[in-house]
Amino acid sequence: STKPRTTGLTMMLDWGLAHRRTEDYMELLEPYVDLVKIVVGTARLYPSDYLTRKLELYKNNNVLPFLGGQFSEYVYATQGWDGIAPFFQEAKRLGFDALEISDNCVPLSDDERARMIRAAIDCGLEVHGEVGSKVEMQSPAELISQAKVCLNAGCEIVLIEGAELVANG
Repeated sequence: STKPRTTGLTMMLDWGLAHRRTEDYMELLEPYVDLVKIVVGTARLYPSDYLTRKLELYKNNNVLPFLGGQFSEYVYATQGWDGIAPFFQEAKRLGFDALEISDNCVPLSDDERARMIRAAIDCGLEVHGEVGSKVEMQSPAELISQAKVCLNAGCEIVLIEGAELVANG
């Protein structure tokens, strides 16, 4: 299918690609990639003008870059709720239009997850909720329950933690 797609979306991970490498990837992969997750805390490693140019490069190729959820988890763990809105506002200022809310390192209750999603939406961000665990396999019922919390709070997309899709042992 062609872009913009509403089903069969493809996501790639950006683990710190240099600008020229990103250009090369987009030249080849643009027709096939819909979303790119700027993972972990790599966005913090770039000078802000470099990050802004990189995000624009993705957007100019019809690929939506979004900030991975561990950054939000870190802010919440170190600054609590007082740090969340300023963090989301800064992400928006830098050029992110979307980010992920997850709880891989910092557990969130359903109420906290919904509150964080709504806070991001209030800052003008599209939210991708991630469900599941990197540590232990959750039951399908648990994943569905978490996905419902995300969707009911306003998430555009729900992602499943990749570790949930790999059999252990």
